[in-house]
Amino acid sequence: MKKMLLLALALGCALPLQARKKKAPKMEILEDRGFKSSEYGAMVVGKVDGEEFLESKKSIKHYDEVAEQVDDMNLTLKAHLEKYAKKEFMPGKGAKTLKVKAILTDFNAGSTAAAVWVGAGAGNGKVTYEIHFFDGKKDVGSFETTQRISRTQHGGWGRQDITGSESKAKIPKDIVDLVDEFLANH
Repeated sequence: MKKMLLLALALGCALPLQARKKKAPKMEILEDRGFKSSEYGAMVVGKVDGEEFLESKKSIKHYDEVAEQVDDMNLTLKAHLEKYAKKEFMPGKGAKTLKVKAILTDFNAGSTAAAVWVGAGAGNGKVTYEIHFFDGKKDVGSFETTQRISRTQHGGWGRQDITGSESKAKIPKDIVDLVDEFLANH
């Protein structure tokens, strides 16, 4: 009986921990014109924006709050991309400059109330970006990625990121990792 009780307790603790493993960010290739990153001696960051997305949401009740969150995420992503371009991009022998541009195409902040009252993933949000690479004005490659904004329920095992701010802080780094992966394969 004690063994059964210990087994049930062990499984009860292990399953929630197993479910919390972070999934690797994914990308969906939108355009691949066969460019080679080794042909580019430098990388610059172009516009990082969500203007078109925000324009389509002008009529929502909390537009100003959404616009502020989108602007904050875009500024943070731009800073991460600029840091990558200056310090981590492995320039090739070519004299050309590769330009990267990020466009926010979808954003759902999620629901704090759902995270508090329902839990189990309710209240999570998402953000979708398209990342484009340009040689001059020519789009030579692009991908899309959807990142989850995880809101963790109060209580339980001490996880209390109910605002999703911890998750939002990881999104720019995950996107830069995907940029690095995309360029490594080209």
